[in-house]
Amino acid sequence: MNVELKKDLFNKCVILHIKKGRPVGSKLLKKKFFKHLADSTLRFYLNRLVKEKLLENVNEYAGRVPTDYGWRNFLEWNLEKVHLNQEEVKLVSKISFKNKVLYFSKEYKIYYLIKENDGHFVEGGLENVLRNNEFYNIDLLKDFADFLRLIKEHFNKFTEQLGNQDFLVYIGSENPLKLEIVNKFSLIIKRSGNRICSFVALKRLNYPYITKFINEIL
Repeated sequence: MNVELKKDLFNKCVILHIKKGRPVGSKLLKKKFFKHLADSTLRFYLNRLVKEKLLENVNEYAGRVPTDYGWRNFLEWNLEKVHLNQEEVKLVSKISFKNKVLYFSKEYKIYYLIKENDGHFVEGGLENVLRNNEFYNIDLLKDFADFLRLIKEHFNKFTEQLGNQDFLVYIGSENPLKLEIVNKFSLIIKRSGNRICSFVALKRLNYPYITKFINEIL
């Protein structure tokens, strides 16, 4: 087995899922990136990625999406390879902290919840999160509202988890609350001066880019 090909195929599958907002099938992968591969070879590698729990089949026909373990590997494999858009970095670096958060929320469809030094919360970005395709499902919207409530109730727990670190990413089931509802979402926590910033989102995120971007601008 070609390990580099397997990793490349996995990364391309995740990238397509991020862009399209739906499960990725072998036909789309072949059309976009792997025209040179035989169908049997493509299916072999995809099945291998499922066996290794990096991808999971949504159903027999819809295609595949990353598992939580897959998302984590996507982040760790690609973080050092990410090249930020320097025009974006330059633009955002010139604006206030508040406007940086607003920009990030709007651009990447993420909800923000920030605990200021005096203990009060600043939050927003619901209209941005709802631009994600997945929120056609009203049950998911209800779950997201419950997830936000849990984050507020247990905010101190997440602050303790930071410890001496400045940054944490919880993808789905990695969340320390260990409740079924949290498996659907991701939580990014960043210490910025005296503020604790939390960004709440669906799991469909370009984690390597967003991780590097947040650490660069906040």
